[in-house]
Amino acid sequence: SMQGCAHMLFPVEEPTTDVIRVDTEDGWEIALHHYAPPEGVQERGVPLIICHGISSNRHNWDLNEEISFPRYIAEQGFDVYLLELRGSGLSEKPSLFGDKSYEYSFDDYVMYDLPAAINYVAERSPTGKVQWVGHSMGTMVMYAYLQRQGDAKIQSVLAVGSPPKLFDGNDSLSLGLSLFPLVDWFYRELPSAVIAGLGAPVAHPGWTAPMHIVWNYDNMAPSVARIASANAVDNLSAGVVRQLVGSTETGEFRSSDGRYNYSQGLSAIEVPIFFVVGALDQLAPPTTMLNAYRQVSSADKRIEILSRANGYSHDY
Repeated sequence: SMQGCAHMLFPVEEPTTDVIRVDTEDGWEIALHHYAPPEGVQERGVPLIICHGISSNRHNWDLNEEISFPRYIAEQGFDVYLLELRGSGLSEKPSLFGDKSYEYSFDDYVMYDLPAAINYVAERSPTGKVQWVGHSMGTMVMYAYLQRQGDAKIQSVLAVGSPPKLFDGNDSLSLGLSLFPLVDWFYRELPSAVIAGLGAPVAHPGWTAPMHIVWNYDNMAPSVARIASANAVDNLSAGVVRQLVGSTETGEFRSSDGRYNYSQGLSAIEVPIFFVVGALDQLAPPTTMLNAYRQVSSADKRIEILSRANGYSHDY
C-alpha cells in the first residue's frame, strides 16, 4: 500500500516493550505498551497511563529510542503504560470482512476503552489508582471519563494541549470541518493514515499553511517530521468525527445521545490537574486552555504555557 511505502521509507523500530492485550466490555481488544523502570532504578509512586491524540497512535508519544516520553519517564522510575484506543496502532481495527466497523463514537472510548485500561493498571498500582497523561483528545476522553465514571481510580491528570472541545478558537479549522460530513458519503473511516503517509516525503518544510497547524517547524527536525507523518497518524472513525464536528456547530461538545455536555462538565472535575500549553498551539490555544483551567473545581491545579517569554527555548 502507499502507506506501507511511507513506513519503509521512514521506518520506526518495532516496540521493544511488552504489549498487553486488554478486552473491553463491548468486545474490542486494545493494546497497552508497558515500559517498566530499568533494573536498579527505584520505582516512584503511582503508575502512569499515557494516551495519544486524535487520529494518532503510540508513536505520538514514542517515536523511536531517542524521541520517547514513556522511555524517558520510565528511566526516572515511573511504571508506564502507553494506551492505544480502538482503531489505533496495535489495538483492534475494523477490517473489511470483520464484525467491527468504524462507526464507534467518542463515548465508546470513554465508556469501554478507558475503563478496560484503567482497571488493568489500577489493579497493579500500590494505591489502586493511576496517573493519566494525554495529548489533545487523549485527555479530552479523561475529562469525559471523570464526569461519567468518577475519579475513584484517578490520582492526577496531565493535560497536554487538551481543550474542552476540539477546534475551539480556530476559524480556519472549523470551516474545514464543516466539509467533513461529505466524507461520510465516501468512507466509513477517514483515511488519514494513507494521506499522511503519502505526504511524509514532503512533510518538511511546511509549504502550506495548514501544515503549520500540526507542529512548529522552527522546533522540528526534517527527519522527525517525516517519521511522524509516516508512522504517528492513524485512520479515524467517522462516528468520532461527526461528534467532534457537531461541537463546532453547536458550540458544545456532547455525548452522542445528548445527555452529557462534556465541555460544560469540566466543573465536575476535582482531581489534581496540570495543564501544559504550547504558546503557538492552534488546536488548543492558551486562551482556550486558560478557560479549561478556570472551569475545573480541583483544589490542586496548575497551568504552564511553554513559550520563550516564560523561559523555554521555543514557543511550542
